[in-house]
Amino acid sequence: MPIGQADGDGGPSCFSDVKDTGIPDLQQWCHSLTLGPREITAQNTLKNLKIFATSIKTYIEGIGYATEADCKALRKKWESFVPDFRGYKNKGPNQRLAIKVDMDGEPIGIASRLSNVCPFILFHLMCSLLITLPLGIWQGG
Repeated sequence: MPIGQADGDGGPSCFSDVKDTGIPDLQQWCHSLTLGPREITAQNTLKNLKIFATSIKTYIEGIGYATEADCKALRKKWESFVPDFRGYKNKGPNQRLAIKVDMDGEPIGIASRLSNVCPFILFHLMCSLLITLPLGIWQGG
């Protein structure tokens, strides 16, 4: 029973040990609430990274079998920048580059694709976290 909060109920009392307050246990419980969703997210991220690394390894191992036509097709699909000769005579290693665009003037290539897709992926991950976090709290971890 707390004392020292009203006249005549005695002197104030204090906790002599932080463990007696229950705060460390409360902190540990709060940390454990999100453990399940955090583990699932970490496992999914690790799985996706392994799949990505495997696909890169497979691609690299098969590079020796690519034909010149394959290389040109890949370059055309993924190339983001092209030499910009407008007003420049320098065609050496210091030549300027321009963003590669399609017939409508829209940027194309891997740089454009990543800049369009990454915000969506981040939004999806945040939504997933916002959904799973309360579920983990509600289920008690």
